Amino acid sequence: MDLFTIIIIIVFIFIIKYLIDTINSLSKEIREIKEKCIIEKNTTFEKKTNMSLPINTNDIIKGITYFKNYVDEKK
Repeated sequence: MDLFTIIIIIVFIFIIKYLIDTINSLSKEIREIKEKCIIEKNTTFEKKTNMSLPINTNDIIKGITYFKNYVDEKK
């Protein structure tokens, strides 16, 4: 019984180490992406056009009812 528990503890230690290494590498990747893709100078987003898209609620309602009917038929 003691040998079994030692083996289980060792396996869990390796799993935890693997998870910690994975999290560290992911955080390094995220930092790298932030440095390459996000420009620090231009942090504010400005609206450049005065045109806005008209929101047609009838199209939205038709789309929702279509998906509702599609899901109801698949039951």
